[in-house]
Amino acid sequence: MNTSSGTPYCVGLHEVALPPGAKAKVTSTYAGLHDQDKGPARWDTVVASLRERSDAAKAKDSPRSDRTAELYRAAGANPQAAFSNSRLVGFDTSGETAVIAEHSGPSAAFTIEAHRVQDGRHYVFEGESSQASRYPAVRDGVFETISRYSPRERDTSPPANAFCTANGYFRLKDGKDVAGDAQLVVTFPDMPGVSFSLSIYGLVEPSKEPAFAQRVARDLAELTQLGGQVKRLHEGEREYGGQTGGMVAISVPSEDRGVGDDFKYFWHAAGRPMDPYKPEIEAELLADGARGIDQDALDALWNKLMGGFQLRGGAR
Repeated sequence: MNTSSGTPYCVGLHEVALPPGAKAKVTSTYAGLHDQDKGPARWDTVVASLRERSDAAKAKDSPRSDRTAELYRAAGANPQAAFSNSRLVGFDTSGETAVIAEHSGPSAAFTIEAHRVQDGRHYVFEGESSQASRYPAVRDGVFETISRYSPRERDTSPPANAFCTANGYFRLKDGKDVAGDAQLVVTFPDMPGVSFSLSIYGLVEPSKEPAFAQRVARDLAELTQLGGQVKRLHEGEREYGGQTGGMVAISVPSEDRGVGDDFKYFWHAAGRPMDPYKPEIEAELLADGARGIDQDALDALWNKLMGGFQLRGGAR
């Protein structure tokens, strides 16, 4: 998606102001679901296709076999509860929303899809689960989650208590909603070789990754051992997006072209578990073989991007 001047780009519960012409792509997961916009469609056509698919899956044998049943019993699980009697785990409709679940392989895992037609467009929500006996609870959770979804509207900012995804947003459910995960990747046509990314992770518990300082020290040591002449450009704590985190920027001589430097700017905030407004965040600006682009230009781009990264208006 190309961005226009003056329109902040929504990602998770945050927004970031992107330069005109920047190309942005978001991938996201909320409540285990990925959303897709499949384009214009009629509900009767969509549901008819899903019914045919449901009938076809129901006619296929269950992945449960004597061997898999034996393995599940050995592990203390009930194979009757783990598997459906066919490839179809379940198919249900509610209004103009349908949910279909199918075993996707030889295990008790199953894929689940929700299909919804809203304002004449077909939206698909994909996820995974396991144990066929859990399908009713999973299905009900998916129906409830999708009831809080709205498509994106051009030049309109979603509510402050909504988690932005690739094609829309989910309103947060309650105080126990930790939101979801999202990644924004941005490229700049007028700066070939330069890319920017934001990764946002809703936390149920503290991250098990090594501390930021440890990771930076390890990465710099590896670069030095490989013969890289690492130059530290910036280092220390910075506050962006409502959180304080560690930041480092480095340059190394370009290996591919033998001239100029490659640059990496990185910032990390650890976040706070069970707080959707304080997710774990990683921001990265890379310049790999970007000819004619120096540190001053990258400093200015980093400051513009991260200076415009914030919680959306009204979010605490």
